[in-house]
Amino acid sequence: MDYKCYEKVIDLHGEVIYDDVLEIVGNGNTIKNAHLVRSKIRVTGFKNRVTSCSFHERPKDGALAWLYGGDKYALKRSCNVIDNCEFWDRSISQGTIELVGCGATARNNRLYNQANPYPSIKMIGAQHLVTGNRIEYFYDPSQDDDAGVISIGRRPDWPGGIVRLNRVNMVSDLTVEQLESLNLAALYCDDMQPLTRFERNQIDGFPIGGKLGGGSWNTFEKNLFYQCGRGFEMDARGQTWMTGEKATETIKALGAIPRDSALWLRYGDRLASWSPRPTGNTIANNTYFECVHDQRLKEKDLYGMNEIEAVSSATPKAGV
Repeated sequence: MDYKCYEKVIDLHGEVIYDDVLEIVGNGNTIKNAHLVRSKIRVTGFKNRVTSCSFHERPKDGALAWLYGGDKYALKRSCNVIDNCEFWDRSISQGTIELVGCGATARNNRLYNQANPYPSIKMIGAQHLVTGNRIEYFYDPSQDDDAGVISIGRRPDWPGGIVRLNRVNMVSDLTVEQLESLNLAALYCDDMQPLTRFERNQIDGFPIGGKLGGGSWNTFEKNLFYQCGRGFEMDARGQTWMTGEKATETIKALGAIPRDSALWLRYGDRLASWSPRPTGNTIANNTYFECVHDQRLKEKDLYGMNEIEAVSSATPKAGV
């Protein structure tokens, strides 16, 4: 089902859509009240909205909801929004929800039956907002555990993302050993990603509540980590395994930013001093309640200047 239109409200009145792709191309459109079974929605343009839809049974591939638009270099926001939708299954090849381009929003959605290895919400681009979502997640031992639920990375031309007021709950009953050893992270700032904020999120029962994979000028503040293995974990991977082709991709993306662009004018004072060494991160005013470890910093000798402030758990336990 293809819609190429402008300023149109597409109300499907509860219609069940089987084995199809709803493709919306245009500006200012709203699609609502659809029940999708093995189907997905793809949106391209500006100021489009997907609302009050439910997604049942995954499609064969791709994101269940994919929103694209905007211009990251110009910081021209797409203002595409997905809100108040329910997801009863997950992608098995991409994020369940993907925000692509610049300035899209995923808010107040409910995502159930989510599992590793792919994200529930994935930000690809600049200045996306993920807020007010509720996610239930389980651990699939047959899949890679190096996974994040709300995820962004690994590009310096993707700054300005905000992840706030989400609640992510692990429904699997993990052992203490699994909490200490698995790599599942609820909030995942991956592979030297810079300039992203994670604030006022509530994370329950994850091996890693918030993970910062070697990035710079990121902020984790006023989050609540409850019964996690490691409330917050940070590493300096840019100076160890993050080399070769992966590092080249990151460096090329930095060099490709036009120096007269809005992105560079806003963020260039920090991006100009980017290096693989993580610097300028703020981890402050978080609360750790009954976590096995509050914070874990790997490879401490490889860090630059960072503000790391530990806040006592409500029921204090030995940290790291």
